[in-house]
Amino acid sequence: MRRVTLIGICIFFIFINLLNVYALGVSPGKRMVNYNPGNSLETYIEVHNNGEEKVVSIFVKGELEPYINIDNKEIKFNKGETVRNVPLTINIPSDINPGRKEAVIEISEEPTIRVIEGSTAIGARLQVLSFIVMDVPVSAKYASINLNIIPSETETKVSSVIANEGYELI
Repeated sequence: MRRVTLIGICIFFIFINLLNVYALGVSPGKRMVNYNPGNSLETYIEVHNNGEEKVVSIFVKGELEPYINIDNKEIKFNKGETVRNVPLTINIPSDINPGRKEAVIEISEEPTIRVIEGSTAIGARLQVLSFIVMDVPVSAKYASINLNIIPSETETKVSSVIANEGYELI
């Protein structure tokens, strides 16, 4: 009987907390960018809100941070507003080392905590991430090979994929 009462109280608190759900989202979660040195790419991310009034901040971190420009790094959602497009420009550098380069775009809700003089406050804020990934190839002729060997009792199948991973400056 005690266990049933405890489960009932837990379910009651879950339903009470569902009335105060806050949501924040971003799309796309991950964007792959083609390496095209010296060019710029204009794109956007969509910040999703559950219709509540809130202010969100946008930060860029990672190896591609110096090459990503966002005009408005703070968004104010009005009540009932659910989606906001945030334009961003990626200036693709020509002097970057080969390999996978990433940037993380952090979208986080501004905390709304009222602190009383001489007290301690603990708060939480929502944060979502969007990733920008760019594979920078080697600046020379370069090929990679992927070899697949599938053995069986009677025969062995061998397949290979050879891909051009490099580029040549003209």
